[in-house]
Amino acid sequence: MSYKILTLAQRDEWNRYFKELPIEQQDVYFTPEYYELYEKNGDGKAQCFIFEKDGEIALYPFLLNSVNELGYKLDKEYFDIQGAYGYNGLISITNNEIFLKEFNNTFLDFCKNKKIIAEFIRFNPVIQNHKFCVYLEPIYTLDNVMIDLSQSEESIWMKSFDNGVRKAVKKGIRNKLKIEFYLGKDLSNVLLDEFISIYYSTMDRQSAEKYYYFNKGFFQNLIILLADSSLFTFVFKDTKIISTELNLFSGKTAYGFLGGTLREGYKFAPNSFLRFELIKKLKHKGIINYSIGGGSSKHDNIYKYKKSFSRYLDSNFYIGKKIHNSEIFNEVIRQWEDRFPEKKEKYSNFLLKYRY
Repeated sequence: MSYKILTLAQRDEWNRYFKELPIEQQDVYFTPEYYELYEKNGDGKAQCFIFEKDGEIALYPFLLNSVNELGYKLDKEYFDIQGAYGYNGLISITNNEIFLKEFNNTFLDFCKNKKIIAEFIRFNPVIQNHKFCVYLEPIYTLDNVMIDLSQSEESIWMKSFDNGVRKAVKKGIRNKLKIEFYLGKDLSNVLLDEFISIYYSTMDRQSAEKYYYFNKGFFQNLIILLADSSLFTFVFKDTKIISTELNLFSGKTAYGFLGGTLREGYKFAPNSFLRFELIKKLKHKGIINYSIGGGSSKHDNIYKYKKSFSRYLDSNFYIGKKIHNSEIFNEVIRQWEDRFPEKKEKYSNFLLKYRY
């Protein structure tokens, strides 16, 4: 029984372990390239906890950050961990209970010795990897919408889509919308600028948090690091791009990642048209699970819209919260509340609230 911590300097070894996983777990969100994207974005130091015993393997990539560097006065240096944006947590080659219990105990010891005070996870709703994590109680948050691409195109059209989606796709066709696809490695600077502009305009309309305005350097790094696992889709009305989406994929799974639509483009029904054409493209690539996310609840319009593409299939989304050192964690929260009393209510449900 042993464990090791890999950084991006050991990306080849990280990838070697990753490729030993079952194909359904060889997910883009757990690769060193994906984590390098966020280390370069200033989100923390990318690390991967590897646990091995009797030929069985578990991987847990995360971002490590200093708590002290936020300005809190503490007796020693302390850290917290969380996954990169998107889905994260532990993945394992086995469901063996004894192996997973030993992994969990070893990881808890690691956190104690490394002076990690808290940990936040957004479990993967496709892999359902919350089942591997026994040292905390996963919290069901909402349903993630997933489209089963193992079906025929006709079955998706008639059974998965609701009537409103079918009407919208037909409207897009009547409006003579056109579609283009580009892997990250094939994307021109002009098209990247178009994507960013439409994405920002959509974030503006949604009054998004500052973090989600990823800068151009982030996207430039993305199309290099994820050159073969990023797919950009553009919808044209005549010669003008009116809607766009970025998907990430690997193994048998693709994820809706970022995107947007111009306000003046909605009347042409580009979103449903884009989704249907994208489904055909992903099926051609051998993707069988297409996760398009969810909303803030089953009652909001975003969730209802996404659900209209997959009437009978959901995948539960869980998060994980773990306080590893309650004494220091509570002291950090006390100092945070003293410094930012106006933020206490807004971030009351956030575990790592002291980062805001």
